[in-house]
Amino acid sequence: MTPQRLLTRAEVCAYLRVAPSTLADWIKAGRVPKPLPGTERWDREAIDVALDRLSGLRREGAIINDREARKARFRAPRSSAA
Repeated sequence: MTPQRLLTRAEVCAYLRVAPSTLADWIKAGRVPKPLPGTERWDREAIDVALDRLSGLRREGAIINDREARKARFRAPRSSAA
């Protein structure tokens, strides 16, 4: 089963294992994104990207996510065996 991509405030808090007040503080500080414009839903993948940046896992142009890495390997030209 594919994880749900759009999350409610309560689901974001559960996902991050933080209290609603902590989530509000993190949003205010720019640690995690605000809900999508015109909604009260957060994009789970945007939250993951923000956390990757905070933890130093994601740099400009870096491929961190397993799914992205698999896609990159699939698209990469195959080297011929010598």
